[in-house]
Amino acid sequence: MHFLKRLARRYPMQTFLFLFNTGVFTWLQTTGTMIAHRLGLSGDGIWLYIPDWLKIVTRHSMESIQTLYGTSGWTWLIISMLLTWLVTFLRGLMRAVIFILLIGVGLWLVYRHFELLQNLKLS
Repeated sequence: MHFLKRLARRYPMQTFLFLFNTGVFTWLQTTGTMIAHRLGLSGDGIWLYIPDWLKIVTRHSMESIQTLYGTSGWTWLIISMLLTWLVTFLRGLMRAVIFILLIGVGLWLVYRHFELLQNLKLS
């Protein structure tokens, strides 16, 4: 426990990002699974709530969209933890840009998942 406290004091930015990334992962994993399940239960009217870029990327395949939302949490966790590790070796402006980018993208993903889930519950 003493070792973890010392690491947290030595690397406060990385500690914050680690906690933030795991929180975003938990949210994305939970809501992504709920969205994937809801997409599996819905009919053709569900296409109204799927963003156009996502339809193009997945070639209008409901199974691909379900897989994408079901694994979005793990994808976020892996990419964000690699970038958090990279922050350790950077200094100055690049460090700040990656830090702000990680927080911004994480909050955006949480918002988009929440918005889609709310739309799916209403339909």
